[in-house]
Amino acid sequence: MAKGQIKTAPRGISAKRLAHTLRKELMALESGTFFGFEDDLLVRLNVSRPTLRQAARVLEHDQLLSVRRGPHGGYYVTRPDVQSVINAATLYLYERGTRLRDLVAAARGCVATLVRCAAESHDEGARAELRQLLEVYASTDFAKLPHIEFLRAESAIVALLGRMAHNAPLELVIQILYGCGSWRHDGQDLRGAPRSYRSLCSAARSCSGSGAGPRR
Repeated sequence: MAKGQIKTAPRGISAKRLAHTLRKELMALESGTFFGFEDDLLVRLNVSRPTLRQAARVLEHDQLLSVRRGPHGGYYVTRPDVQSVINAATLYLYERGTRLRDLVAAARGCVATLVRCAAESHDEGARAELRQLLEVYASTDFAKLPHIEFLRAESAIVALLGRMAHNAPLELVIQILYGCGSWRHDGQDLRGAPRSYRSLCSAARSCSGSGAGPRR
């Protein structure tokens, strides 16, 4: 049992409540921490094996717990992977029938805020990297490429601006919006509508000192 673990679950606790209790413990520990062997956890938590395993499945789905089998097995602390979060949100938006115009409208305010935050960065290395990305972006004729290539190029710029802005929630929201855009393989074309997407790189020039602009 890892140091700092607390609380014994009350007798008769449901798997849902047990998962809620363990979630708090897991979030207080670092990723990779050994949480305990199954038999030890059964004694400490005073729950049945089926209840513990049901709770563990919930926590595995949340990417807070990893259950390893075998002689060196046990329960280990993990953390959600950002790409998994983006993929799940992207799939949700896609299944809701989100249109390109919806993504553009949602991204408009987020991108403007992200650029303002990134402009305050004093990371000269990141500014130089941003100038390089903008030069490549400006020299690429996206009119001759599938829209997915356009989104990938702008996603790279967004990721760098996110690092410069040091605003994880804002970066995540924008990556979700771009991620959903990458699912649009149904013939919609970015060349006519998404001027607010294209404005990202125009605004990004203020963060890098570059005068490059996209060829569209």
